[in-house]
Amino acid sequence: MEVLTKPPSTDAKQGLLERMRVAFSRKYFEENEDEVKEIVALRASMESEPVAYNEQLAAALSFDFMDELPKISTPTLIVTGDEDLVVNPENSRIMNRLMPNSRLVILRGAGHLAIIERADDYNELVLSFMNEVLRGSFKPSKEAEVI
Repeated sequence: MEVLTKPPSTDAKQGLLERMRVAFSRKYFEENEDEVKEIVALRASMESEPVAYNEQLAAALSFDFMDELPKISTPTLIVTGDEDLVVNPENSRIMNRLMPNSRLVILRGAGHLAIIERADDYNELVLSFMNEVLRGSFKPSKEAEVI
C-alpha cells in the first residue's frame, strides 16, 4: 500500500509503472514486462490529475461497508488473487463470510489484476456464474474455491 500513497514520481509513466507493479503478481510482472508497459501507456493516457487520484485513494481507504454486507441477498461471485498486494485476499474471505448468497474463488498466483493475469479463467468463472444465476442453479458457498 505504501507505493500507492507515496508522492508520485516526476516521470508520470515511471510513477504509474511503480504503482502497477504491486497490482500484478511478481512473476507476472517479470514475465510480461512488455504487456505491463502497454497497460501503463494506456493508463497514462487516461490518468487523472494527482489530486483526483489522491481523493480516490482516500475514499477507498476510508470506505467501510461491513455492516451492509449481510443485507446483500443478490447472488454474488467474489474473485481475488492470492498474491493481491493492493487488497488483502482476507477481505474477500470476510465479504464471502458475511454475504449470505456469495461464492469466493481465489486465483492462485494472481495479484490484484487477476482479471488480466488469469483472463481466461476469470472470464470462464464469470460466464459460468451468470449462467448459473440465469438458470436458477447458483449455490452459495462459504468455502473458498482455489484454482
